[in-house]
Amino acid sequence: MTPKEYWEIRKKLDAEIDKLSMQIMDAYRAAYACPPPAHLRPATGADVVDDAIIWYPEHEQSWVVVSENILTSPSTGQPVGFWFEGQIFDLNAAFVEVTG
Repeated sequence: MTPKEYWEIRKKLDAEIDKLSMQIMDAYRAAYACPPPAHLRPATGADVVDDAIIWYPEHEQSWVVVSENILTSPSTGQPVGFWFEGQIFDLNAAFVEVTG
C-alpha cells in the first residue's frame, strides 16, 4: 500500500465515521427528550447491570445507561453506582421501569 492509497482510504472512512457520529448525536438528542415511563420503582443494586436504563426523573437528563465500570460497595460487594459518559451515578433518586 502506498501513502496515497492509505490517505484515500482514511479520508473515505473518516467521512463515514463523521456521518455515523452525526446519526448517533441525532438519536441521542431525540432520546434526551424522552419523558420517564409512567411506572417506575426505586432502583436497587440488582438493577445495575450492563445496558440497563436507570431513570432520574428529577434531573435534566432523566435517564442514563449502565455502560461501564459498575461500582461496588467494599462492605457488601453489591453494586452502588456506575459510570456514564464520564460521570459517576449512584442509586440515590434512581428508578427503573416496571414492565409487565
